[in-house]
Amino acid sequence: MIGYATAAAGVAVMTAMVVSNYIAAHAPRTLVRVKSR
Repeated sequence: MIGYATAAAGVAVMTAMVVSNYIAAHAPRTLVRVKSR
């Protein structure tokens, strides 16, 4: 159980980092698209 919880927490942290990096990389483009409209 402890190992499973640790693995789940690690995956959650990795997912959060990937999502934040994805948003940081793509947010400016989406904002530009919205402003151009």
